[in-house]
Amino acid sequence: MLAMLILLIGCKKEAAHEVTAPEAPPESETPSSEVPEAQIETIYGVEMLSEARCIGNNIELILTNPTDSAITLGKDALLHINGMLTSYPDCDKMEIAPGESIYCADITGPLAIRKGEDNKIQINMKTARSVNVIKCQAE
Repeated sequence: MLAMLILLIGCKKEAAHEVTAPEAPPESETPSSEVPEAQIETIYGVEMLSEARCIGNNIELILTNPTDSAITLGKDALLHINGMLTSYPDCDKMEIAPGESIYCADITGPLAIRKGEDNKIQINMKTARSVNVIKCQAE
């Protein structure tokens, strides 16, 4: 929806040859920067997750590769959400260089989150493991 809005605004700019301010998002859509961060508790292993937010049925966050080699999500790094394997997280990219951080709009992929309860996110790699709990508030 946002991409369509930007495209429409861009078309209006070309047609009218004037600069206009982007329209504000509808009240029903809350920008993620206005949603409070969810608490992340690393209960085992290395810290890989930061800046988590629960938005609707999604968990957005920053994912960092703590290893000395590149990892590919779904291949070298397997993600389990509440015990279920997800192969399709919505992240900026799937391959992460050592020490690099990426943004994931929805780490859970097609899996549902537990609102008002703990959500266990486990990442298994050959050389490291990370087990985290994120609590999403009930709406």
